[in-house]
Amino acid sequence: MISLVPDRNCGKCTACCRFLPIRQERLEKPTNQICPHCRGGAGCTVYPVRPPACVGWYCGWRMLAGLDKSWRPDRSGVMIKVDLPEGGRPQIKMLLLAGPAPLSRKEFASAVACYFNAGADVYLQVPGPLGHYPAQALLNSHIEAAVRERVLEAVQFQMKAAYNALLKHQFEPDGLVMRASLGGQM
Repeated sequence: MISLVPDRNCGKCTACCRFLPIRQERLEKPTNQICPHCRGGAGCTVYPVRPPACVGWYCGWRMLAGLDKSWRPDRSGVMIKVDLPEGGRPQIKMLLLAGPAPLSRKEFASAVACYFNAGADVYLQVPGPLGHYPAQALLNSHIEAAVRERVLEAVQFQMKAAYNALLKHQFEPDGLVMRASLGGQM
């Protein structure tokens, strides 16, 4: 069950309306393309009839109480996805929305180290071109020694190395084509 941080809402953030792929009967939206029902600064224009994929999705900032207001995706440049596979380890996926700048912040390295110490698989993700899934790297084995020794600079170094490797990744197409039939729009 999803537990949301009380009194925390999306505000003007619409990061998920751009970066998430959606494959639903009434809305198909490619990865990294803004939803046709999203209006910047206003959010979803078909909120009451949005598809189940949108109804049931919340970014990590809405779910993880340890993150302050600066972590909202439109402010931090990072969209966090929390996956809780049944019978598996939690997965924390850190999607760098606007390039590598967050990797230089000690708060980012500290959060990655905390999730690793809590037993999560921590991934770094880089967005691909329009209509392509992000590239991702599991950070755990790369940061383990740095976290154990409590050296955030070494965690940052490993994350930057992973980021640079991901830039060379062959991005996988999502196969989606923009198609919408919600609330009489499109």
